[in-house]
Amino acid sequence: MKLSRKASFCISGVSVLALMALPSTRVAIAALGSPSTLESPSELPGARRMALRVANRHPGDVRLQVAAALRQVPSRIDAPDRNLGALRGLTPRFPNEPLLRATILRYDLILAILYGTKGYLPASTAPTPARLAEIEAEARAGEASDPSNAFFSTVRAAAALAAHHDAEGIALLKRASEKPGWETYETDTGEAITALDREAFAHMGALNRYHNLGEEP
Repeated sequence: MKLSRKASFCISGVSVLALMALPSTRVAIAALGSPSTLESPSELPGARRMALRVANRHPGDVRLQVAAALRQVPSRIDAPDRNLGALRGLTPRFPNEPLLRATILRYDLILAILYGTKGYLPASTAPTPARLAEIEAEARAGEASDPSNAFFSTVRAAAALAAHHDAEGIALLKRASEKPGWETYETDTGEAITALDREAFAHMGALNRYHNLGEEP
């Protein structure tokens, strides 16, 4: 039986999530994702303050709000809950924005499942029912805001299968395979961070960034 391209995308997505759940695979991926110890200029305390000022000038721009939320926490994989907290704080203002929902899910799946708040999770650790319920609820909201996107349905399927709700997971996977698109919004998030940094720091040279932005107010 020849699989359609959409079905292949969905199966590949679930396969990656399943591999992430395996203890040996989690440890291997964790090694690849070991955080750097060098902060970029845009991660310095003063730079985070300037990023917030830019976001405050554009209160209705969800892209810049997401970028600013990510900039408020250094990009370290040992603090996923802080990133998630900053992002989830935006959902009351932007309840129907798939970019926000997808960004939350990417951090939840890649960070909160793979890593703990104090380093890598032990090899025996698996997502808790509460964590899976949070992921499913977020993916459901994303699916409602972007119904033609197979990404959200696939995440729901993965969460259902991880919770041993096999029939539901298979049904969701079938639904995902019938959708015309696959979008994680990762490119959009990257472009938003670039736009935020450009507005915040374009007038400053590299040396000035480190000199002026490295201290708290």
